[in-house]
This record gives sequence, structure tokens and C-alpha cells, in this order.
Amino acid sequence: MLAESTLAALVKQSRRDFAAALEEPRSRRVADTIGELQAALAALPSAGVNTDPFAHLSRLREARAALDAAIATARERATDLIPLVDHVHHAIRDADRQLDVARDAIAGHPGYIGVAALTRLAESERLRSDLGHSLGSSAAISSVTDQDQGKQLVGWPACRVARG
Repeated sequence: MLAESTLAALVKQSRRDFAAALEEPRSRRVADTIGELQAALAALPSAGVNTDPFAHLSRLREARAALDAAIATARERATDLIPLVDHVHHAIRDADRQLDVARDAIAGHPGYIGVAALTRLAESERLRSDLGHSLGSSAAISSVTDQDQGKQLVGWPACRVARG
């Protein structure tokens, strides 16, 4: 009798866990363990059927424990992404500073910068602009050279080379 009442309480809790798990961060493991819990709940006999409640208790406890572990792992992974985003933004700011230095060098030494360097700068600025657009925020795009400066850079003759 105690096992049956414990099973009934565990079934209620498992159904609440199942509903809550649908709102958690998803991973393949979470989806698999949700399926396992759902299968364990579906395998339960109807009320009043005389079966071994200990076997059902065991299966439900194992399924809930696996689900709890999978959700904990998914939550941990979701929070681990936050420092990675900070690293990406730091790298973007560093790249922006390097582009600024390159622009200043070109502006300070007109005629002494080779076409290859100008091409690399223009390509870097294009990639940086594309990155800003892919991030979906105009604030993410730092100052890229204005069109007049871009036309000036592209229009420099190929015979100019960097002097060292």
C-alpha cells in the first residue's frame, strides 16, 4: 500500500517535471531523457490494476534522475556560453583598434603604402562590416572608413609600394 501511494505521488511529480522540462534549454540528451520519462509514464498500468509498484517506482526514479542530470548539464552549457560571447566582443574590439591603427598609418603616409596592404585593409573592413551585420546590431559596427576615404584607398595606383 505504501509503495502504491509513493508511486502515485511520484507519478504526479514526474508529470510536473515533464512539463517543466519542456521549458528548459534543449539538447539531444534532454530530449532523449524527456522521451524516457514519457515512456515510463506511459508504461504505467491503469489505476486498480494489480502490478508490482516497485518496478514502476524504480523506472520512474531512474528516468527522473536522468532527466534532472540532462537538464543540469544543459543549463551549465547555456551559462558557459556567456563568457564566450564576452571573448568574441573583446576580439572584435581588438580588431577594431587594429583597423584604426592601419587607417591612421595610411592617412599619415599617403603614397608610401602598397596596393597589397591597401587591399588587405579594404578586405578587413569589408569582413568587419559583414560581421557587424551578421550580429544584427548597428551598434556592433565600429567606425569603418567613410566612402571618400574608401574611394581614395581603392583608387591608389598599383605602382606604389610600401617603403620600409
